[in-house]
Amino acid sequence: MTSFVDTSVLFELLETDAKDHQWCRDHIAKAKALGPVFVSDAAYSELSYGMKSVAEVDEAISALALARCGYTDAALFRAAKAFRKYKEENKGPKEGVLPDFFIGALAETEKKPLITRDTKKVSTYFPDLEIISPGS
Repeated sequence: MTSFVDTSVLFELLETDAKDHQWCRDHIAKAKALGPVFVSDAAYSELSYGMKSVAEVDEAISALALARCGYTDAALFRAAKAFRKYKEENKGPKEGVLPDFFIGALAETEKKPLITRDTKKVSTYFPDLEIISPGS
């Protein structure tokens, strides 16, 4: 079974002293045993923020043995609708949240689980999405 991975999990995997590092390693390994685990374009972009080059990002993803996945029109449309609902419910400026909607929408439209540490927003705006997270 295919799974998708959120950026929060990628950061935990790359920081060996991170709080949920072992949980993330264990659950990524379980997911990989069932099929490919994909890093979406939005997660790739967020991960790139702290990296020096494309080669460094690609090396990190390769070292984790993860695959890449782009977006379908259906996923992009679903992300926009979820983000609009979020903005209507949360008045005022909200910085850096749009990628979360791209990541959630892709997993939801593909009907595949998302491995994430950001359960509140994902479960609120993508209620049909299967979420794999610490404490679930």
